[in-house]
Amino acid sequence: MSESASPVPVYALYGERSALPFADRLHWETLAARSSLHDFRISPHRHEQLFQVLQLTNGSAEVTLENVVSAIAPPCVVIVPALSVHAYRFERDVGGTVLTLFQTDVRAMLDSHPETAGALATPAIISDADPAIARALEALQQEAGHADQARGLALSSRVGVVLAELVRASRRALATSQPTPQPAVRHAQAFQQLVEQEFRNQRSLAFYAQALGITPGHLNRTANAVLGASAMAVVERRIMHEARHYLVFTVMPVKEIAYALGYADPAYFSRAFRRSVGQPPERYRSANTLAGG
Repeated sequence: MSESASPVPVYALYGERSALPFADRLHWETLAARSSLHDFRISPHRHEQLFQVLQLTNGSAEVTLENVVSAIAPPCVVIVPALSVHAYRFERDVGGTVLTLFQTDVRAMLDSHPETAGALATPAIISDADPAIARALEALQQEAGHADQARGLALSSRVGVVLAELVRASRRALATSQPTPQPAVRHAQAFQQLVEQEFRNQRSLAFYAQALGITPGHLNRTANAVLGASAMAVVERRIMHEARHYLVFTVMPVKEIAYALGYADPAYFSRAFRRSVGQPPERYRSANTLAGG
């Protein structure tokens, strides 16, 4: 069945539709923590804005990446960029962790260096993973548990080391067959990259379609099939994701947030935020425990 006939669910984290900002822009959890809630079976799904690294340290599993099914055993690492269709079947003694980062942060870090620009753009399975990856992930997890003034800088450096080890390992793994995105996914990835550049500028559907060299109808069909929403709804989701981040992690007034996101009328922004998130910006900020930090 084609993607357009059977859209794959798009989640924040598996089973969750809301995309709350992560503290420190990263998230950890054990493989058992979430998979045990679903009988150790994670059905095919995508993440619109998230980049994940799965580390298998105990037990065996079956992973599906872009319709390619593979059996994996420890030590193994699975790289899942945003929009990649993936699914898992874990044994009940599974051990390991999943690191979740924002795709935009990963791309910014990798693309800031010529030698890693464009890396980690496709899903990959790294069998017999180099112990250096495990050490880098452990160091990042330990740093995430600290609370001192240099924590943010240290976390950024640790994430960089993790990505560097993944780039090295994934390039060594290129000799084996790795799944490649389907055409619709590639179009959706190009659309998301353009949205990332332009979402603050209140661009039209026609603008995005023309920039991508496709018709507005084609763009909408692709967005609905891969991202589960129309093209302009995807743009609004990106805007509201940024708005939530501003509300949680800054003390900017709502009016300034509206202007920063391209809204000439702050009242219109507040109405759009309430329609998208379910509550006005001020209430969202006050209800979030990280506000004012």
